[in-house]
Amino acid sequence: MGGDLEGRVFLNPAVFDGFRLRSVESVLVHNDGSIDLGPPAAFNSNLGLKTKKIDAQGLTLVPSFHDTHIHLLSYAANILSYDIRSETVLSKERLAAVIKRAAYIQRDSNMVRLQGLEHNFQEGMSFVDRTLLDEVLPDRPLVIQTTSGHAHILNSVAMDLAGVGEATDEPPGVTFERTLADGKLSGVMYESGDYLEGKLPSLEASSMKEGIILALTSIHSRGVNYLTDATHLNDISRYELISSVIDGFPLHIHLIFMPAVTALRDFVEAGRTYRSTEGKIIMGHSKIMMTNSSGVLHPDRKEFQEMVRESHCQGFPVAIHAVDMGSIDMILDVLQDDYLVGDRIEHASELRDDQIVKMGHLGLSVCTQPSFIYERGDAYLSNQSEVNINSLYRIKSLMEAGVSVSASSDSPVTYPDPMKTIYSAMTRKTKSGNILNPKEGISALDSLKMLTTDSVTISGLPTREFQEPKIFKKEFLVLDINLASGGTNNILKNKVVRIKDFQ
Repeated sequence: MGGDLEGRVFLNPAVFDGFRLRSVESVLVHNDGSIDLGPPAAFNSNLGLKTKKIDAQGLTLVPSFHDTHIHLLSYAANILSYDIRSETVLSKERLAAVIKRAAYIQRDSNMVRLQGLEHNFQEGMSFVDRTLLDEVLPDRPLVIQTTSGHAHILNSVAMDLAGVGEATDEPPGVTFERTLADGKLSGVMYESGDYLEGKLPSLEASSMKEGIILALTSIHSRGVNYLTDATHLNDISRYELISSVIDGFPLHIHLIFMPAVTALRDFVEAGRTYRSTEGKIIMGHSKIMMTNSSGVLHPDRKEFQEMVRESHCQGFPVAIHAVDMGSIDMILDVLQDDYLVGDRIEHASELRDDQIVKMGHLGLSVCTQPSFIYERGDAYLSNQSEVNINSLYRIKSLMEAGVSVSASSDSPVTYPDPMKTIYSAMTRKTKSGNILNPKEGISALDSLKMLTTDSVTISGLPTREFQEPKIFKKEFLVLDINLASGGTNNILKNKVVRIKDFQ
C-alpha cells in the first residue's frame, strides 16, 4: 500500500461483513469499489492527497443483496403492462376508467394487460368479473392479473381465445370461478398461469427483452447483484430469452435459474446440470409448484413423489412452492423418505410447531417473503383468527430450529426492495403500523444475513463469495442508517447507494 492512494476513508461506520454487524474505526474504499477494514493508523502513513475522508457515523456498509425468489419474465411483463397498484380506492367506476386508459395506452398491443389487483385481499371487489370487463371492453381481449399471480380475470374475448367455455372441464389444480346466481363462469380463474400460457397472445420478444432490461435495472438499483428466478414454468425457451438479455446486460448481476421439474430432462440433455454456469446464469434447484386453492392438493402425493424422485435422480435438489399447512404436511412426509441436501420450501407462509421441528431435523431450507407482512399484513389481521395469525411468517422460530432462511421479494408480487424486507423482518409492522405476530421478529444482523450469507447457503452457491475479501468487498453498499444501533425508524426511507458511487 505504498505511495499515494486514490480512494476514500469512511470513518466510524457500522459494517456488516456477512457474519458480524459492528462499528469499526475506518474503512478504506478504493476507486474500484473494493475495501479494506482497519484502524485509521493503519492507513495514515499511506494516505495521500488523493484520498478523501468521510464522516460515516450513522451509516452502515453492507455487501450487495441476493433476492432468492423472483419471477423475472412476469416482472418484465408487468412493467410493460398497466399497473393499478397505485389506485388507493378502486370502485367499479374507477376500474372501468382505468381499463379504458390501459386500452388506449396499449392500443397497438395484441391484448390489453393490467396487473396489480389485490383480488384475494380487498373486500368489496366482487364486481371484478367478466361482466364488467365486457361492458368496458367488449371487442378486444383483456386480462387482469392479481399481484400474487395466482388469479386472472378475463373478459369474454380473452376466454374465447383461451378456449374456455361453460362446458370446459377444469384442468387439474385450476379453478374456474362461477357466479352464485346462475352458476355461469365469472371470468375469474385461479392457479391458471401455466394453463393460459400459449393460449393467449404473448408479448413480442423485442418487447419482452426491453422489459427484462428495465426489470434488471430496477433490481440492480436496489442493491441486488444476485437473483433467483423461481418460476415453475421455466423451460428452455425462457432460459434462452433471459440469457440473451442478461449476458449483455452492462451492470453486475448474476441469475440463478430454476428449471421447471416438467422441463428438467430437456436441460440435462442440453448439458445444463445443477450448479452448471453459462455466462451470467447458474442452474439452480428443480422447481415444483404445490397448490391448494381448490381445497385439493395438486399435484397429488403420487405425482409429487415422482417429481421429487426425478429431480433427485438428475442431481437437482427441489424448491417447492407451498403456502399452507396441508401442503407442508405432504411435503415433509414425502421428503423424509426421499431427501437431497439443498431441498428447500418456497414461502412456507403458515407453519405449526411440529412442522418447524421436522424441517429442522430434515435439514430443509426456507425461502420466505418478510415484506408480505408490510404489504398484506393489515388484510391478514382483518381476515384471520388470532390462531392463524400466530402461524404466519415464523422466521425466528425457523432460525431457532436450525433452518436456513433466506429472504426474497417474490417480485412482481411485491417490488424487489431489500430495505422493506429488513424493516418487515425486524419490526413485523404492516403498512398501517399494526404488528403481526411480533414474537417472530428478528435482529438487524439476522435480517441482513437472510439477504446475503443465508441466501448463498440456500442457493447452493460456493461460500467463497464471503471468504475471499477481493471478491466479497467489490460490491459494498452504503445505507443511510446505523443498523448496528437497532433503530428502525428510517429504514423504509433509506436509499441504497453503491459504495463506489457514494459521494
